Amino acid sequence: MLDITVEELWHEGLPSGTTLVGGSEGLGRTVSGTATMRARTPAFPPFHGGELALISLRLLAQVDLHARPDRLIHQLADARVAAIIFLDAGGDSASASATRDAADLLGIPVFACPPGASAESVDAALQRALAGRRETMLRRVQELQQEFTSLAFAGHGVPAIVERLAHVTGLPAVWEDRDLELRAWSAPPSASGALAALSQLAADLPTVMRGARLPLLRWAKERSTVGGTGARSADVVVLPMQADPSPSAASWKRLLVTFGAGGDVTGYISLLGRNGSISPDARLALSSAGLAASIEALRSTTVAEAHGKASTSVVRDWVTGRFRSKQELEAQLAHIGHTPAAPYGVILMEGTIPNELAARIAGTLSPATAASDPPRAAPLTCVMDELRTVLVVPDVDPDAFATAADAIHSLLASADGDPPSSVQRDGEAFAGIGRVASAVQDVPSAYRDALQAMAIARRLGGRHHVAFFGTLGVYRLLTAVQPEAELRRFYDDLIGPLLAHDKKTHGDLMRTLDAYLTAGGSVVETAEKLHTHRNTVLYRIVRIIEILKIDVRQAEHRLDLHLALRAGEVLGVVERTSGESALEELTALELKLPA
Repeated sequence: MLDITVEELWHEGLPSGTTLVGGSEGLGRTVSGTATMRARTPAFPPFHGGELALISLRLLAQVDLHARPDRLIHQLADARVAAIIFLDAGGDSASASATRDAADLLGIPVFACPPGASAESVDAALQRALAGRRETMLRRVQELQQEFTSLAFAGHGVPAIVERLAHVTGLPAVWEDRDLELRAWSAPPSASGALAALSQLAADLPTVMRGARLPLLRWAKERSTVGGTGARSADVVVLPMQADPSPSAASWKRLLVTFGAGGDVTGYISLLGRNGSISPDARLALSSAGLAASIEALRSTTVAEAHGKASTSVVRDWVTGRFRSKQELEAQLAHIGHTPAAPYGVILMEGTIPNELAARIAGTLSPATAASDPPRAAPLTCVMDELRTVLVVPDVDPDAFATAADAIHSLLASADGDPPSSVQRDGEAFAGIGRVASAVQDVPSAYRDALQAMAIARRLGGRHHVAFFGTLGVYRLLTAVQPEAELRRFYDDLIGPLLAHDKKTHGDLMRTLDAYLTAGGSVVETAEKLHTHRNTVLYRIVRIIEILKIDVRQAEHRLDLHLALRAGEVLGVVERTSGESALEELTALELKLPA
Protein backbone atom coordinates (compact mmCIF):
# COMPACT_ATOMS: atom_id res chain seq x y z
CA MET A 1 0.00 0.00 0.00
CA LEU A 2 2.92 2.41 0.76
CA ASP A 3 4.13 2.29 -2.85
CA ILE A 4 6.92 4.71 -3.77
CA THR A 5 7.66 5.02 -7.47
CA VAL A 6 10.90 5.48 -9.34
CA GLU A 7 9.69 8.87 -10.60
CA GLU A 8 9.09 10.16 -7.07
CA LEU A 9 12.61 9.22 -5.95
CA TRP A 10 14.11 10.71 -9.11
CA HIS A 11 12.92 14.11 -7.98
CA GLU A 12 13.33 13.65 -4.23
CA GLY A 13 16.42 11.45 -3.78
CA LEU A 14 18.76 11.66 -6.76
CA PRO A 15 21.33 14.47 -7.07
CA SER A 16 20.44 17.61 -9.00
CA GLY A 17 21.50 17.24 -12.60
CA THR A 18 20.66 13.54 -12.82
CA THR A 19 19.34 12.70 -16.29
CA LEU A 20 17.04 9.97 -17.53
CA VAL A 21 18.92 8.02 -20.19
CA GLY A 22 15.98 5.81 -21.21
CA GLY A 23 13.17 3.54 -20.06
CA SER A 24 10.64 6.27 -19.27
CA GLU A 25 7.77 3.75 -19.46
CA GLY A 26 8.99 2.21 -16.22
CA LEU A 27 8.93 5.37 -14.10
CA GLY A 28 5.83 4.06 -12.32
CA ARG A 29 7.66 0.97 -11.01
CA THR A 30 7.55 0.50 -7.25
CA VAL A 31 10.79 0.85 -5.30
CA SER A 32 11.58 -1.50 -2.42
CA GLY A 33 15.12 -0.33 -1.57
CA THR A 34 18.62 0.13 -2.95
CA ALA A 35 21.46 -2.21 -3.98
CA THR A 36 24.99 -0.88 -4.60
CA MET A 37 27.57 -2.68 -6.76
CA ARG A 38 30.62 -3.95 -4.85
CA ALA A 39 34.23 -4.55 -5.88
CA ARG A 40 34.08 -8.17 -4.68
CA THR A 41 31.97 -11.09 -5.77
CA PRO A 42 29.09 -11.38 -5.72
CA ALA A 43 28.86 -7.86 -7.15
CA PHE A 44 25.42 -7.24 -5.63
CA PRO A 45 23.62 -8.39 -2.53
CA PRO A 46 20.68 -10.78 -3.20
CA PHE A 47 17.90 -9.12 -5.21
CA HIS A 48 14.28 -9.45 -4.06
CA GLY A 49 12.74 -7.23 -6.73
CA GLY A 50 12.09 -3.50 -6.85
CA GLU A 51 15.62 -2.34 -5.98
CA LEU A 52 17.40 0.72 -7.33
CA ALA A 53 20.71 -0.66 -8.62
CA LEU A 54 23.62 1.80 -8.15
CA ILE A 55 26.54 1.04 -10.51
CA SER A 56 29.86 2.86 -10.88
CA LEU A 57 30.95 2.45 -14.51
CA ARG A 58 34.59 3.01 -13.43
CA LEU A 59 34.31 0.15 -10.94
CA LEU A 60 32.51 -1.99 -13.55
CA ALA A 61 35.43 -1.50 -15.96
CA GLN A 62 37.93 -2.50 -13.26
CA VAL A 63 36.04 -5.69 -12.49
CA ASP A 64 35.45 -6.63 -16.14
CA LEU A 65 37.27 -4.88 -18.96
CA HIS A 66 34.74 -6.15 -21.49
CA ALA A 67 31.63 -5.22 -19.52
CA ARG A 68 29.00 -3.22 -21.38
CA PRO A 69 26.21 -1.22 -19.70
CA ASP A 70 23.56 -2.43 -22.16
CA ARG A 71 24.33 -6.10 -21.39
CA LEU A 72 24.24 -5.36 -17.68
CA ILE A 73 20.76 -3.83 -18.11
CA HIS A 74 19.51 -7.12 -19.61
CA GLN A 75 21.01 -9.07 -16.72
CA LEU A 76 19.47 -6.83 -14.08
CA ALA A 77 16.10 -6.95 -15.81
CA ASP A 78 15.98 -10.66 -15.01
CA ALA A 79 16.50 -9.74 -11.34
CA ARG A 80 13.37 -7.49 -11.52
CA VAL A 81 15.13 -4.29 -10.41
CA ALA A 82 13.02 -1.12 -10.45
CA ALA A 83 15.67 1.13 -12.03
CA ILE A 84 19.41 1.43 -12.70
CA ILE A 85 21.54 4.42 -11.70
CA PHE A 86 24.95 4.83 -13.40
CA LEU A 87 27.71 6.88 -11.80
CA ASP A 88 30.94 8.05 -13.49
CA ALA A 89 29.21 7.91 -16.86
CA GLY A 90 31.56 8.71 -19.77
CA GLY A 91 30.88 10.51 -23.00
CA ASP A 92 30.95 7.51 -25.36
CA SER A 93 27.98 8.28 -27.62
CA ALA A 94 27.81 4.72 -29.03
CA SER A 95 27.69 3.24 -25.53
CA ALA A 96 25.07 5.80 -24.45
CA SER A 97 22.93 4.98 -27.47
CA ALA A 98 23.08 1.23 -26.76
CA THR A 99 22.24 1.88 -23.11
CA ARG A 100 19.23 4.00 -24.06
CA ASP A 101 17.98 1.38 -26.53
CA ALA A 102 18.23 -1.43 -23.94
CA ALA A 103 16.43 0.67 -21.30
CA ASP A 104 13.61 1.56 -23.68
CA LEU A 105 13.31 -2.02 -24.91
CA LEU A 106 12.99 -3.45 -21.40
CA GLY A 107 11.05 -0.54 -19.89
CA ILE A 108 13.61 -0.11 -17.09
CA PRO A 109 14.45 3.49 -16.18
CA VAL A 110 18.19 4.14 -16.45
CA PHE A 111 19.65 7.30 -14.92
CA ALA A 112 23.06 8.97 -15.21
CA CYS A 113 24.24 10.94 -12.16
CA PRO A 114 26.32 14.13 -12.60
CA PRO A 115 30.13 13.92 -12.24
CA GLY A 116 31.39 13.80 -8.69
CA ALA A 117 28.43 11.91 -7.22
CA SER A 118 29.63 8.94 -5.21
CA ALA A 119 27.74 5.70 -4.72
CA GLU A 120 27.82 6.19 -0.94
CA SER A 121 26.34 9.69 -1.06
CA VAL A 122 23.65 8.77 -3.62
CA ASP A 123 22.70 5.65 -1.66
CA ALA A 124 22.43 7.65 1.57
CA ALA A 125 20.29 10.32 -0.11
CA LEU A 126 17.98 7.66 -1.56
CA GLN A 127 17.63 5.93 1.82
CA ARG A 128 16.72 9.26 3.46
CA ALA A 129 14.20 10.00 0.71
CA LEU A 130 12.66 6.51 1.04
CA ALA A 131 12.38 6.77 4.81
CA GLY A 132 10.95 10.29 4.68
CA ARG A 133 8.52 9.39 1.95
CA ARG A 134 7.36 6.28 3.83
CA GLU A 135 6.86 8.25 7.03
CA THR A 136 4.84 10.90 5.19
CA MET A 137 2.78 8.26 3.42
CA LEU A 138 2.18 6.32 6.63
CA ARG A 139 0.79 9.44 8.32
CA ARG A 140 -1.38 10.11 5.29
CA VAL A 141 -2.57 6.50 5.18
CA GLN A 142 -3.57 6.70 8.83
CA GLU A 143 -5.51 9.90 8.17
CA LEU A 144 -7.26 8.46 5.13
CA GLN A 145 -8.06 5.15 6.78
CA GLN A 146 -9.57 6.92 9.77
CA GLU A 147 -11.61 9.14 7.45
CA PHE A 148 -12.99 6.26 5.35
CA THR A 149 -13.39 3.59 8.04
CA SER A 150 -15.40 6.00 10.17
CA LEU A 151 -17.99 5.96 7.38
CA ALA A 152 -18.02 2.15 7.40
CA PHE A 153 -18.31 1.82 11.17
CA ALA A 154 -21.12 4.38 11.18
CA GLY A 155 -23.00 2.26 8.66
CA HIS A 156 -23.20 4.90 5.93
CA GLY A 157 -22.58 2.28 3.24
CA VAL A 158 -20.41 2.02 0.14
CA PRO A 159 -22.10 4.96 -1.68
CA ALA A 160 -20.88 7.32 1.05
CA ILE A 161 -17.36 5.87 0.75
CA VAL A 162 -17.41 6.44 -3.02
CA GLU A 163 -18.65 10.01 -2.57
CA ARG A 164 -15.87 10.80 -0.08
CA LEU A 165 -13.28 9.20 -2.38
CA ALA A 166 -14.25 11.48 -5.27
CA HIS A 167 -14.11 14.51 -2.95
CA VAL A 168 -10.65 13.59 -1.59
CA THR A 169 -9.02 12.72 -4.92
CA GLY A 170 -10.73 15.15 -7.28
CA LEU A 171 -11.42 12.22 -9.66
CA PRO A 172 -14.64 10.41 -10.62
CA ALA A 173 -15.19 7.37 -8.39
CA VAL A 174 -17.45 4.38 -9.09
CA TRP A 175 -18.70 1.27 -7.29
CA GLU A 176 -19.51 -1.91 -9.23
CA ASP A 177 -20.84 -5.09 -7.67
CA ARG A 178 -19.45 -8.57 -8.24
CA ASP A 179 -21.48 -8.82 -11.47
CA LEU A 180 -19.96 -5.52 -12.67
CA GLU A 181 -23.26 -3.70 -12.43
CA LEU A 182 -22.76 0.00 -11.68
CA ARG A 183 -24.21 0.55 -8.20
CA ALA A 184 -23.06 4.08 -7.35
CA TRP A 185 -20.81 6.78 -8.69
CA SER A 186 -19.73 10.24 -7.65
CA ALA A 187 -18.05 13.16 -9.39
CA PRO A 188 -15.51 15.39 -7.63
CA PRO A 189 -16.56 18.87 -6.44
CA SER A 190 -15.27 20.37 -9.70
CA ALA A 191 -17.28 17.83 -11.63
CA SER A 192 -17.77 19.74 -14.84
CA GLY A 193 -14.17 19.42 -16.00
CA ALA A 194 -13.80 15.74 -15.12
CA LEU A 195 -17.10 14.72 -16.66
CA ALA A 196 -16.53 16.84 -19.71
CA ALA A 197 -13.22 15.07 -20.26
CA LEU A 198 -14.86 11.67 -19.79
CA SER A 199 -17.55 12.55 -22.31
CA GLN A 200 -15.04 11.93 -25.08
CA LEU A 201 -15.32 8.22 -24.23
CA ALA A 202 -19.13 8.04 -24.00
CA ALA A 203 -22.15 10.23 -23.43
CA ASP A 204 -22.63 9.18 -19.80
CA LEU A 205 -20.73 7.39 -17.07
CA PRO A 206 -22.80 4.13 -17.12
CA THR A 207 -21.90 3.76 -20.81
CA VAL A 208 -18.24 4.47 -20.01
CA MET A 209 -18.22 1.72 -17.38
CA ARG A 210 -19.91 -0.80 -19.67
CA GLY A 211 -17.05 -0.26 -22.10
CA ALA A 212 -14.54 -0.80 -19.29
CA ARG A 213 -15.90 -4.22 -18.28
CA LEU A 214 -13.81 -6.38 -20.59
CA PRO A 215 -10.36 -5.37 -19.25
CA LEU A 216 -11.61 -6.03 -15.71
CA LEU A 217 -13.06 -9.41 -16.69
CA ARG A 218 -9.76 -10.37 -18.33
CA TRP A 219 -7.81 -9.31 -15.26
CA ALA A 220 -10.11 -11.21 -12.88
CA LYS A 221 -9.88 -14.34 -15.06
CA GLU A 222 -6.10 -14.12 -15.12
CA ARG A 223 -5.95 -13.80 -11.33
CA SER A 224 -8.28 -16.76 -10.97
CA THR A 225 -6.17 -18.84 -13.37
CA VAL A 226 -3.04 -18.38 -11.27
CA GLY A 227 -4.88 -19.50 -8.15
CA GLY A 228 -6.18 -16.24 -6.70
CA THR A 229 -9.64 -14.75 -6.43
CA GLY A 230 -8.57 -11.20 -7.26
CA ALA A 231 -6.49 -8.54 -5.58
CA ARG A 232 -6.52 -7.94 -1.88
CA SER A 233 -8.64 -5.02 -0.76
CA ALA A 234 -5.55 -2.83 -0.20
CA ASP A 235 -3.96 -3.56 -3.60
CA VAL A 236 -4.40 -0.95 -6.32
CA VAL A 237 -4.61 -2.31 -9.86
CA VAL A 238 -4.21 -0.16 -12.98
CA LEU A 239 -6.36 -1.20 -15.96
CA PRO A 240 -7.12 0.41 -19.32
CA MET A 241 -10.57 1.88 -19.78
CA GLN A 242 -11.20 -0.10 -22.96
CA ALA A 243 -10.01 -3.47 -24.22
CA ASP A 244 -8.79 -1.98 -27.51
CA PRO A 245 -8.28 1.69 -26.67
CA SER A 246 -9.01 4.27 -29.29
CA PRO A 247 -6.67 7.29 -29.42
CA SER A 248 -9.10 9.23 -27.22
CA ALA A 249 -9.26 6.43 -24.64
CA ALA A 250 -5.61 5.40 -24.59
CA SER A 251 -4.66 8.10 -22.09
CA TRP A 252 -7.41 7.10 -19.63
CA LYS A 253 -6.85 4.57 -16.87
CA ARG A 254 -8.95 2.92 -14.20
CA LEU A 255 -7.35 2.49 -10.76
CA LEU A 256 -9.21 -0.30 -9.02
CA VAL A 257 -9.43 -2.08 -5.68
CA THR A 258 -11.52 -5.11 -4.82
CA PHE A 259 -13.40 -5.47 -1.56
CA GLY A 260 -15.36 -8.22 0.13
CA ALA A 261 -15.83 -10.33 3.23
CA GLY A 262 -14.88 -13.86 4.17
CA GLY A 263 -12.47 -14.23 1.25
CA ASP A 264 -15.16 -13.51 -1.37
CA VAL A 265 -14.99 -10.50 -3.68
CA THR A 266 -18.27 -8.61 -3.40
CA GLY A 267 -17.43 -5.49 -5.40
CA TYR A 268 -14.98 -3.09 -7.02
CA ILE A 269 -14.21 0.58 -6.39
CA SER A 270 -12.43 2.55 -9.10
CA LEU A 271 -10.97 5.97 -9.79
CA LEU A 272 -11.00 7.22 -13.37
CA GLY A 273 -8.27 9.50 -14.62
CA ARG A 274 -5.79 10.31 -17.34
CA ASN A 275 -2.13 9.40 -17.24
CA GLY A 276 -0.36 11.85 -14.97
CA SER A 277 -3.56 13.05 -13.28
CA ILE A 278 -3.65 10.27 -10.69
CA SER A 279 -1.41 11.29 -7.82
CA PRO A 280 0.18 8.98 -5.23
CA ASP A 281 -2.23 10.46 -2.70
CA ALA A 282 -5.14 9.27 -4.89
CA ARG A 283 -3.72 5.75 -4.78
CA LEU A 284 -3.56 5.89 -0.99
CA ALA A 285 -7.11 7.18 -0.81
CA LEU A 286 -8.36 4.41 -3.11
CA SER A 287 -6.60 1.77 -1.04
CA SER A 288 -8.15 3.17 2.14
CA ALA A 289 -11.57 3.25 0.48
CA GLY A 290 -11.18 -0.43 -0.45
CA LEU A 291 -10.36 -1.32 3.15
CA ALA A 292 -13.37 0.65 4.41
CA ALA A 293 -15.64 -1.03 1.84
CA SER A 294 -14.43 -4.44 3.05
CA ILE A 295 -15.27 -3.42 6.62
CA GLU A 296 -18.72 -2.33 5.44
CA ALA A 297 -19.19 -5.66 3.60
CA LEU A 298 -18.16 -7.59 6.72
CA ARG A 299 -20.44 -5.45 8.89
CA SER A 300 -23.39 -5.97 6.55
CA THR A 301 -22.75 -9.72 6.38
CA THR A 302 -22.50 -9.98 10.17
CA VAL A 303 -25.67 -7.96 10.67
CA ALA A 304 -27.52 -10.07 8.09
CA GLU A 305 -26.35 -13.32 9.70
CA ALA A 306 -27.29 -12.10 13.17
CA HIS A 307 -30.67 -10.94 11.91
CA GLY A 308 -31.17 -14.27 10.17
CA LYS A 309 -30.40 -16.22 13.33
CA ALA A 310 -32.69 -13.99 15.39
CA SER A 311 -35.43 -14.30 12.78
CA THR A 312 -35.11 -18.10 12.71
CA SER A 313 -35.34 -18.30 16.49
CA VAL A 314 -38.42 -16.04 16.65
CA VAL A 315 -40.25 -17.87 13.85
CA ARG A 316 -39.45 -21.27 15.39
CA ASP A 317 -40.83 -20.14 18.76
CA TRP A 318 -43.84 -18.63 17.00
CA VAL A 319 -44.94 -21.67 15.02
CA THR A 320 -44.30 -24.07 17.90
CA GLY A 321 -46.26 -21.91 20.37
CA ARG A 322 -43.35 -21.06 22.68
CA PHE A 323 -44.55 -17.59 23.67
CA ARG A 324 -46.36 -16.44 26.80
CA SER A 325 -48.71 -13.86 25.33
CA LYS A 326 -49.79 -12.20 22.13
CA GLN A 327 -48.10 -8.99 23.25
CA GLU A 328 -44.77 -10.75 23.84
CA LEU A 329 -45.00 -12.43 20.42
CA GLU A 330 -45.76 -9.19 18.59
CA ALA A 331 -42.81 -7.52 20.32
CA GLN A 332 -40.48 -10.31 19.18
CA LEU A 333 -41.80 -10.10 15.63
CA ALA A 334 -41.30 -6.33 15.62
CA HIS A 335 -37.69 -6.90 16.70
CA ILE A 336 -37.01 -8.81 13.47
CA GLY A 337 -38.88 -6.21 11.40
CA HIS A 338 -42.16 -8.07 10.89
CA THR A 339 -45.45 -6.27 11.39
CA PRO A 340 -48.32 -8.69 12.09
CA ALA A 341 -50.52 -9.03 9.00
CA ALA A 342 -53.19 -11.68 9.58
CA PRO A 343 -54.56 -13.93 8.22
CA TYR A 344 -51.54 -16.23 7.90
CA GLY A 345 -50.89 -19.36 5.87
CA VAL A 346 -48.41 -21.97 7.08
CA ILE A 347 -46.66 -24.37 4.70
CA LEU A 348 -44.27 -27.12 5.80
CA MET A 349 -41.92 -28.68 3.28
CA GLU A 350 -39.17 -31.25 3.45
CA GLY A 351 -35.95 -29.51 2.49
CA THR A 352 -34.86 -25.89 2.21
CA ILE A 353 -36.93 -23.27 0.42
CA PRO A 354 -34.92 -20.94 -1.88
CA ASN A 355 -35.86 -17.28 -1.42
CA GLU A 356 -37.15 -16.95 -4.97
CA LEU A 357 -39.35 -20.04 -4.59
CA ALA A 358 -40.67 -18.80 -1.23
CA ALA A 359 -41.63 -15.48 -2.84
CA ARG A 360 -43.43 -17.26 -5.68
CA ILE A 361 -45.36 -19.48 -3.26
CA ALA A 362 -46.27 -16.45 -1.15
CA GLY A 363 -47.43 -14.63 -4.28
CA THR A 364 -49.69 -17.56 -5.15
CA LEU A 365 -51.36 -17.61 -1.72
CA SER A 366 -51.35 -13.85 -1.22
CA PRO A 367 -51.73 -12.06 -4.56
CA ALA A 368 -52.34 -8.73 -2.84
CA THR A 369 -48.98 -8.99 -1.07
CA ALA A 370 -47.13 -9.66 -4.31
CA ALA A 371 -48.76 -6.77 -6.16
CA SER A 372 -48.98 -4.13 -3.43
CA ASP A 373 -46.94 -0.95 -3.60
CA PRO A 374 -45.27 -0.50 -1.23
CA PRO A 375 -44.92 -4.23 -0.59
CA ARG A 376 -46.69 -5.64 2.45
CA ALA A 377 -45.12 -7.92 5.04
CA ALA A 378 -42.76 -10.44 3.45
CA PRO A 379 -43.05 -14.21 4.02
CA LEU A 380 -40.91 -15.67 6.79
CA THR A 381 -38.95 -18.90 6.42
CA CYS A 382 -37.44 -21.04 9.15
CA VAL A 383 -35.41 -24.23 8.90
CA MET A 384 -36.91 -26.47 11.59
CA ASP A 385 -34.34 -29.26 11.19
CA GLU A 386 -32.13 -30.82 8.52
CA LEU A 387 -35.21 -31.98 6.58
CA ARG A 388 -38.07 -29.58 7.21
CA THR A 389 -38.56 -25.90 6.44
CA VAL A 390 -41.64 -23.86 7.36
CA LEU A 391 -42.94 -20.90 5.39
CA VAL A 392 -45.27 -18.41 7.11
CA VAL A 393 -47.14 -16.28 4.56
CA PRO A 394 -48.80 -13.10 5.90
CA ASP A 395 -51.96 -11.49 4.58
CA VAL A 396 -53.08 -14.58 2.66
CA ASP A 397 -56.21 -14.89 0.58
CA PRO A 398 -58.34 -17.61 2.29
CA ASP A 399 -60.02 -18.43 -1.02
CA ALA A 400 -56.64 -19.24 -2.55
CA PHE A 401 -56.32 -22.22 -0.21
CA ALA A 402 -59.03 -24.08 -2.12
CA THR A 403 -56.43 -24.71 -4.82
CA ALA A 404 -53.28 -24.21 -2.72
CA ALA A 405 -52.03 -27.78 -3.04
CA ASP A 406 -52.22 -27.78 -6.85
CA ALA A 407 -50.60 -24.33 -7.08
CA ILE A 408 -47.71 -25.23 -4.79
CA HIS A 409 -47.16 -28.54 -6.55
CA SER A 410 -46.88 -26.69 -9.87
CA LEU A 411 -44.32 -24.27 -8.40
CA LEU A 412 -42.28 -27.06 -6.88
CA ALA A 413 -42.32 -29.04 -10.09
CA SER A 414 -41.27 -26.03 -12.20
CA ALA A 415 -38.50 -24.96 -9.82
CA ASP A 416 -35.98 -27.69 -10.62
CA GLY A 417 -37.39 -30.83 -12.13
CA ASP A 418 -40.22 -32.99 -10.81
CA PRO A 419 -39.87 -33.37 -7.89
CA PRO A 420 -37.51 -30.45 -7.33
CA SER A 421 -34.14 -31.16 -5.78
CA SER A 422 -34.52 -28.15 -3.46
CA VAL A 423 -37.21 -29.96 -1.46
CA GLN A 424 -36.22 -33.52 -2.16
CA ARG A 425 -35.79 -36.50 0.10
CA ASP A 426 -35.28 -40.03 -1.20
CA GLY A 427 -36.30 -38.79 -4.64
CA GLU A 428 -39.68 -37.41 -3.51
CA ALA A 429 -40.91 -34.04 -2.28
CA PHE A 430 -43.71 -33.57 0.23
CA ALA A 431 -45.48 -30.54 1.65
CA GLY A 432 -48.27 -29.91 4.11
CA ILE A 433 -50.50 -26.81 4.24
CA GLY A 434 -52.30 -25.79 7.42
CA ARG A 435 -55.64 -24.09 7.69
CA VAL A 436 -55.64 -20.29 7.60
CA ALA A 437 -54.67 -18.68 10.92
CA SER A 438 -57.01 -15.75 11.45
CA ALA A 439 -54.79 -14.13 14.10
CA VAL A 440 -51.08 -14.03 14.89
CA GLN A 441 -51.51 -16.28 17.95
CA ASP A 442 -53.30 -18.94 15.85
CA VAL A 443 -50.24 -19.73 13.72
CA PRO A 444 -49.13 -22.63 16.02
CA SER A 445 -52.45 -24.37 15.33
CA ALA A 446 -51.96 -23.87 11.58
CA TYR A 447 -48.44 -25.29 11.93
CA ARG A 448 -49.78 -28.43 13.64
CA ASP A 449 -52.27 -28.77 10.78
CA ALA A 450 -49.41 -28.53 8.29
CA LEU A 451 -47.45 -31.18 10.18
CA GLN A 452 -50.37 -33.58 10.04
CA ALA A 453 -51.11 -32.77 6.40
CA MET A 454 -47.51 -33.48 5.37
CA ALA A 455 -47.49 -36.74 7.34
CA ILE A 456 -50.67 -37.83 5.51
CA ALA A 457 -49.19 -36.74 2.18
CA ARG A 458 -46.16 -38.95 2.84
CA ARG A 459 -48.40 -41.92 3.73
CA LEU A 460 -50.80 -41.55 0.86
CA GLY A 461 -48.33 -40.54 -1.84
CA GLY A 462 -50.13 -39.82 -5.04
CA ARG A 463 -49.31 -37.49 -7.88
CA HIS A 464 -48.95 -34.22 -5.98
CA HIS A 465 -47.27 -35.07 -2.66
CA VAL A 466 -48.82 -31.84 -1.33
CA ALA A 467 -51.80 -31.92 1.05
CA PHE A 468 -53.99 -29.15 2.46
CA PHE A 469 -55.33 -29.93 5.90
CA GLY A 470 -58.67 -28.36 5.07
CA THR A 471 -59.42 -30.95 2.39
CA LEU A 472 -58.10 -34.07 4.10
CA GLY A 473 -61.59 -35.12 5.15
CA VAL A 474 -61.77 -38.62 6.65
CA TYR A 475 -57.99 -39.01 6.70
CA ARG A 476 -57.77 -36.48 9.55
CA LEU A 477 -59.98 -38.75 11.65
CA LEU A 478 -58.16 -41.93 10.71
CA THR A 479 -54.69 -40.56 11.48
CA ALA A 480 -55.98 -39.37 14.88
CA VAL A 481 -57.06 -42.87 15.96
CA GLN A 482 -55.02 -44.04 18.93
CA PRO A 483 -53.72 -46.57 19.57
CA GLU A 484 -52.81 -47.39 15.99
CA ALA A 485 -53.39 -51.10 16.70
CA GLU A 486 -57.10 -50.41 16.95
CA LEU A 487 -57.10 -48.97 13.43
CA ARG A 488 -55.22 -52.04 12.23
CA ARG A 489 -57.79 -54.38 13.79
CA PHE A 490 -60.58 -52.41 12.12
CA TYR A 491 -58.87 -52.83 8.77
CA ASP A 492 -58.08 -56.53 9.24
CA ASP A 493 -61.62 -57.39 10.39
CA LEU A 494 -63.29 -55.81 7.35
CA ILE A 495 -60.75 -56.14 4.52
CA GLY A 496 -58.40 -58.92 5.65
CA PRO A 497 -60.22 -61.85 3.99
CA LEU A 498 -60.43 -60.09 0.63
CA LEU A 499 -56.77 -59.08 0.72
CA ALA A 500 -55.76 -62.65 1.54
CA HIS A 501 -57.88 -63.99 -1.35
CA ASP A 502 -56.27 -61.60 -3.86
CA LYS A 503 -52.78 -62.54 -2.69
CA LYS A 504 -53.56 -66.23 -3.01
CA THR A 505 -55.26 -66.06 -6.43
CA HIS A 506 -53.51 -62.96 -7.82
CA GLY A 507 -57.02 -61.58 -8.21
CA ASP A 508 -58.35 -58.09 -8.76
CA LEU A 509 -61.15 -57.96 -6.19
CA MET A 510 -59.51 -55.30 -3.94
CA ARG A 511 -59.14 -52.95 -6.89
CA THR A 512 -62.71 -53.63 -7.98
CA LEU A 513 -64.04 -52.95 -4.47
CA ASP A 514 -62.17 -49.63 -4.26
CA ALA A 515 -63.46 -48.50 -7.65
CA TYR A 516 -67.00 -49.61 -6.80
CA LEU A 517 -67.00 -47.67 -3.51
CA THR A 518 -65.52 -44.60 -5.14
CA ALA A 519 -68.25 -44.76 -7.81
CA GLY A 520 -70.89 -44.73 -5.08
CA GLY A 521 -72.12 -48.22 -5.93
CA SER A 522 -72.58 -47.57 -9.65
CA VAL A 523 -71.73 -50.70 -11.65
CA VAL A 524 -71.61 -48.78 -14.93
CA GLU A 525 -69.17 -46.16 -13.59
CA THR A 526 -67.07 -48.89 -11.98
CA ALA A 527 -66.80 -50.71 -15.30
CA GLU A 528 -65.70 -47.49 -16.98
CA LYS A 529 -63.04 -46.87 -14.31
CA LEU A 530 -61.69 -50.41 -14.65
CA HIS A 531 -62.09 -50.52 -18.43
CA THR A 532 -63.98 -53.80 -18.21
CA HIS A 533 -67.43 -55.15 -18.98
CA ARG A 534 -70.42 -54.49 -16.70
CA ASN A 535 -71.06 -58.22 -16.27
CA THR A 536 -67.49 -58.74 -15.10
CA VAL A 537 -68.03 -56.11 -12.40
CA LEU A 538 -71.30 -57.77 -11.33
CA TYR A 539 -69.57 -61.14 -11.05
CA ARG A 540 -66.76 -59.66 -8.95
CA ILE A 541 -69.23 -57.90 -6.64
CA VAL A 542 -70.92 -61.24 -5.94
CA ARG A 543 -67.54 -62.83 -5.14
CA ILE A 544 -66.66 -59.91 -2.80
CA ILE A 545 -69.96 -60.39 -0.94
CA GLU A 546 -69.27 -64.11 -0.59
CA ILE A 547 -65.72 -63.62 0.74
CA LEU A 548 -66.42 -60.71 3.11
CA LYS A 549 -69.91 -61.90 4.04
CA ILE A 550 -70.95 -58.23 3.75
CA ASP A 551 -73.48 -56.90 1.25
CA VAL A 552 -71.52 -54.09 -0.34
CA ARG A 553 -74.67 -53.00 -2.19
CA GLN A 554 -76.02 -51.47 1.02
CA ALA A 555 -74.93 -47.87 1.72
CA GLU A 556 -73.97 -48.36 5.38
CA HIS A 557 -71.74 -51.31 4.48
CA ARG A 558 -70.13 -49.34 1.68
CA LEU A 559 -69.29 -46.60 4.21
CA ASP A 560 -67.62 -49.12 6.56
CA LEU A 561 -65.58 -50.65 3.76
CA HIS A 562 -64.60 -47.24 2.40
CA LEU A 563 -63.26 -46.26 5.84
CA ALA A 564 -61.40 -49.56 6.08
CA LEU A 565 -59.69 -49.04 2.71
CA ARG A 566 -58.64 -45.51 3.69
CA ALA A 567 -57.38 -46.89 7.01
CA GLY A 568 -55.20 -49.30 5.06
CA GLU A 569 -53.65 -46.41 3.20
CA VAL A 570 -53.00 -44.50 6.42
CA LEU A 571 -51.40 -47.59 7.94
CA GLY A 572 -49.29 -48.06 4.84
CA VAL A 573 -50.32 -51.69 4.47
CA VAL A 574 -52.06 -51.22 1.14
CA GLU A 575 -51.56 -48.98 -1.84
CA ARG A 576 -54.28 -47.09 -3.63
CA THR A 577 -55.98 -49.81 -5.69
CA SER A 578 -58.27 -47.81 -7.95
CA GLY A 579 -55.34 -46.38 -9.89
CA GLU A 580 -56.06 -42.78 -8.82
CA SER A 581 -54.37 -40.55 -6.29
CA ALA A 582 -55.84 -40.66 -2.82
CA LEU A 583 -55.25 -36.94 -2.54
CA GLU A 584 -57.52 -36.41 -5.52
CA GLU A 585 -60.40 -38.13 -3.70
CA LEU A 586 -60.20 -36.73 -0.18
CA THR A 587 -63.95 -36.04 -0.16
CA ALA A 588 -64.78 -39.68 -0.75
CA LEU A 589 -67.34 -39.82 2.07
CA GLU A 590 -69.52 -37.46 0.05
CA LEU A 591 -69.53 -39.62 -3.06
CA LYS A 592 -73.07 -40.51 -4.08
CA LEU A 593 -74.02 -42.06 -0.74
CA PRO A 594 -77.78 -41.99 -0.17
CA ALA A 595 -78.96 -39.44 2.34
